[in-house]
Amino acid sequence: MKKYKIFHPMKIVYTPTFTSVDTISDLILENLLDEIKKTKYLTYNRIIKAEENIIIFMMNKKSIIYDFLPLFALEKKYRIYKISRKMEDKIDNMLGRKIYCFGINISDNIIEKIDNIL
Repeated sequence: MKKYKIFHPMKIVYTPTFTSVDTISDLILENLLDEIKKTKYLTYNRIIKAEENIIIFMMNKKSIIYDFLPLFALEKKYRIYKISRKMEDKIDNMLGRKIYCFGINISDNIIEKIDNIL
């Protein structure tokens, strides 16, 4: 069984080698959203649209997505991006509290679907 590196969002993220285009397809992202909804141990507030088509997953430190998201990215050979400190601060200010974030690049046409889900 493979061992995966689980990382803290404040540290440099591990970027797997990938062969596909650098965006997550609609189908894959929908599957990810379904998984997140089905996971009763997942503690997250919501998924929001941020600048430049980056989806931010907001969670607490003990969230299962800490394990799930890096595994998902490695399995599908997609990158996980650490959002900028400035963007993180902006979200913090908007919510009025500290959050922990991962960002994933997505395609434009999924944003409306995500907005509808929320």
